[in-house]
Amino acid sequence: MIGKKIQRGAVSFTCVIVVIFGVLGFVSTKADAKMLIGINEDITGLMAPQGRASVDGCTLAIEEWNKKGGIKGQKIEFDFRNHGADPVRATANAKIFKDAGACVVFGGIWSTGAIAEIKVLAPAKIPMIGAGAATAIFHESIGPDGKGYYFSCNGTDSTFARAYLDILASRGYKKIAILTLNVAWPRDLTAIAKEWVQKEYGPKQGVSIVGTIEADVNAADFSVQTNQLKALNPDAVIACVYTANSQTLVRAFADAKWNPPWSTLWSLTEPAWMTGERKLFFNAHGISWHDGTREDYLAKKREFMTRFGYEPVSHWITAYDSMNLILSAIEEVGPNPTEIRDWLATKAYGRRMLHGPPGKVCKFRHVEETWLGKKGVYYSMFDGTDFARIWVDQEGKLDWSKLK
Repeated sequence: MIGKKIQRGAVSFTCVIVVIFGVLGFVSTKADAKMLIGINEDITGLMAPQGRASVDGCTLAIEEWNKKGGIKGQKIEFDFRNHGADPVRATANAKIFKDAGACVVFGGIWSTGAIAEIKVLAPAKIPMIGAGAATAIFHESIGPDGKGYYFSCNGTDSTFARAYLDILASRGYKKIAILTLNVAWPRDLTAIAKEWVQKEYGPKQGVSIVGTIEADVNAADFSVQTNQLKALNPDAVIACVYTANSQTLVRAFADAKWNPPWSTLWSLTEPAWMTGERKLFFNAHGISWHDGTREDYLAKKREFMTRFGYEPVSHWITAYDSMNLILSAIEEVGPNPTEIRDWLATKAYGRRMLHGPPGKVCKFRHVEETWLGKKGVYYSMFDGTDFARIWVDQEGKLDWSKLK
């Protein structure tokens, strides 16, 4: 047993890496199969709050299984590695997991990092669950056996673009400008939004895209982009950006003394939008796994906060549910990667999920009918219908009824 101390800013925790040789009571088609779970997340960098919460959500699930005896008498242990929102590091970490014989990997909130990971894992037929949702992740996930090895744990697809457009179109805004980023997922969302405007929102509601402005994902200032957006004279703005970028955008709007209606998807922007007038922004982050009304969800969240000492962003719960699915797969079929993939694709459906409305269960969908799936059949753990079109309105009020 090898112990490894990982520093996460001011927070430290112990991650233990164990590679267990032999059969250990598992039925496997590979004599050299090992029970090694890789976790590849970004607890520093662009998606740090989400990455940290995801790692700890996985850890909580593993600890609960270990308290009950692990899997077939063996304690569950894992190898966590921080890729820091850097695709080069994400690739290197994925190669380490592959070379060590990992049977499954959890990771990939940031799509650009997830694309790098799956390019290593899919050719090796190692399944991966992550929250990344850019089109390329699905396209790159096809293994040499023709099967998809990537599973999205939040069902993100064209529904996000619909949320953007519904919020603005329902309020009568016609001329929409888009701020997007120079990385995979925002570019996908921008393309999806344009497609929906052309197909539906334009012909039916008179909505048009008056221009698209792209910014660097790591930019600390959006003043130039704000002036470019302002010059387009839009009725409203869609921001296909991440949390930190939303906060940067609010500061740029305030500096420019420009107060357009705009929508984004990230609930972590509350501190930023409070710096402006409350009518400034609409938040469409209405994924049902952040339903804060379920008693069992609240109880588990209190356990999380007691264990880790902070209130997490909502990604912790999809990580917790995903790790439980991973461990259920290993319990039933052993540590063989292809058998885990097949279990996730066929047996996870209908398993109870802690997130979402009461009674929610794991769903899979073949997304060939969606924009993401135009080139084939891919897997998502959820069917994409669990989105509230309006979650936080311009007054900052929550409406959980939209999640039902």
